[in-house]
Amino acid sequence: MKKETRFLCTVFLWLITTIPVLSQNYYLKGITADEATRNPLSQVTITLSGTHAKKTVSDSNGRFTLSGLNPGKQVIRFS
Repeated sequence: MKKETRFLCTVFLWLITTIPVLSQNYYLKGITADEATRNPLSQVTITLSGTHAKKTVSDSNGRFTLSGLNPGKQVIRFS
């Protein structure tokens, strides 16, 4: 019985330490603004290119969020 309990505790500890690492959610958050005036720019399209391309549009305050991203280098384009 003690071996079974020890095994279950080991599996439980492995699960609670491994699952958060596997389920990390990467995101990119920012504000688009005019370079000269620093005023926020709305309706700017933000695109991440690559195998898992993502796209969003900035809101009326220039804010945007791209979520569900993969780790690693990405190419970002604003238009």
